[in-house]
Amino acid sequence: LSTLLESRSIAALVIPILFSYVTKSPNFHSQSLRYTVKHMDTNTTYVAFGLLIAINILAFFVMANDKRRSTRDNAIDRIPEGILFFMAAAFGALGVYIGMFLLRHKIRKWYFLLGIPLLILQNIATLYLFWGLAN
Repeated sequence: LSTLLESRSIAALVIPILFSYVTKSPNFHSQSLRYTVKHMDTNTTYVAFGLLIAINILAFFVMANDKRRSTRDNAIDRIPEGILFFMAAAFGALGVYIGMFLLRHKIRKWYFLLGIPLLILQNIATLYLFWGLAN
């Protein structure tokens, strides 16, 4: 927990808390969300999957950019680890994970080795929950 806070990855902690707060608030109507998700057309589904793919590609290229910056002599302009965790929490975990092992970047950090697979599970669970509302 302290490592996540030190690396400025508050998003990995805040997003699940906010989601649980919103779903328990008196103004949240799960039936209206269920109706909205159920009546999405196929174009919206394609757009959603397109955004998911685009976010993962962007996350991969951000990892590649950070790897490139880390190999320079002047490695001052690095991308903060909190940004990488935020992108992973915002449905880019698969792109960050692929970037970790293809580029051999951040594979020595235990919180990346543990945190990114957990965020992949969180992404899958959120998508499952979202599509579960649709049925």
